[in-house]
Amino acid sequence: MFRKLTMVFITFFCFGKLLLLYGLDITNPRITPRLDDGYNKPLIDRSGYTLVPELSDEFGGTKLNLNKWRPHMKNWKGRGAEFTPSNVSVKDGCLNLKSSIKDEQFLEELYSTIDTALTGIQRKININTWSPADYGEKWDAKKLSSQPLYDSLQDLGLKAIGAAAVESRNEIAKAGYYEARIKISEIALSSSFWLIGGGTEFDITESMGTHTLSEESDWLARTPYEIQSAIHYHNPPPKTSEFEKMKYLAPKKLTEEFFILGFLWDEAETKIFYNDQEIYGHDLSSIPEIDPKIFSSLKRMIFDCEVLWGPWKGWPTKAQLSNLEINTYHIDWVRVWEPKKKSAVDPLIKRLN
Repeated sequence: MFRKLTMVFITFFCFGKLLLLYGLDITNPRITPRLDDGYNKPLIDRSGYTLVPELSDEFGGTKLNLNKWRPHMKNWKGRGAEFTPSNVSVKDGCLNLKSSIKDEQFLEELYSTIDTALTGIQRKININTWSPADYGEKWDAKKLSSQPLYDSLQDLGLKAIGAAAVESRNEIAKAGYYEARIKISEIALSSSFWLIGGGTEFDITESMGTHTLSEESDWLARTPYEIQSAIHYHNPPPKTSEFEKMKYLAPKKLTEEFFILGFLWDEAETKIFYNDQEIYGHDLSSIPEIDPKIFSSLKRMIFDCEVLWGPWKGWPTKAQLSNLEINTYHIDWVRVWEPKKKSAVDPLIKRLN
């Protein structure tokens, strides 16, 4: 009897060690990673790194952890759509950022203002059928992005369209490795993953699941496949060059299945990874006028949706915003790692060795 009890204890002890090793929670039915909907991997120790719990989340519950996250942005309402806390949810093992119609009257005014700018005619718009694709060659990105019209369209969008954002409560993100398993929404709003703080910004991706124009071009056709990253500094010297934007075409549409996007940030360079494969990177010292040390400032981590390319790729339609099958940006998990601190070696021990 004692021998059997000992075996049972050993079995549970070993199983418990396995749970700890893989960071698994036995109260969560999703013990093994889902593999039927895209690339995935379990939570295991990353060699040379330590997990940062304050910025990591498996989103396995039913509510957003408000100790870690803010369901909007503290100092910004959004771009072309207002960040709306009620559009943020944690469900089915994911953080979900939905886009929606906030006010149909303002949506009609938004569409009507675009229509008048393109046709020169003031007329009533049927928001149920309106689409940028209907304008064909009359669609004029240059006109729609000119001032003051562009700012007016942005303001109307804030009143008409609800978007979503989640940001870290505190500005604690620093050099390390960032990875998130995500699936892009299939509407004309961006699905983004980025870091900002101290006058600098890392856009890990600003991707969009579709455009709403009729034009057929390689540039527009790439939209649902394109991972687009950028580095910004908001207080540069005059006439300072920008870092070149980085673009990668994924083998599948970013709306079809989940994928893992990784971001390595250290003092000298950044690298982007798609499903654990490096796709591009930047040397932070490549612009002589910019001291790479300015990028070492602590940052907030953000997931959000924006009307980012309205004049160039089209505004979302009512049909898109109303369709729950396509209007949501899903984040399965986010994991942030910082390099392990090197332990100081006693000089005496070093000499003896």
